[in-house]
Amino acid sequence: MNFEQYALVGSTVRSYLSWLKDNERIDVEFKDNTVYWCTRG
Repeated sequence: MNFEQYALVGSTVRSYLSWLKDNERIDVEFKDNTVYWCTRG
């Protein structure tokens, strides 16, 4: 994967996670300087 592909994939994943959080489908937790994305339920 080249740099452009890496940047595009990272941006896409972050956008999707943000959308899931905004629509209350997942939760986010910060622990020990790490981000944990968790499913709801």
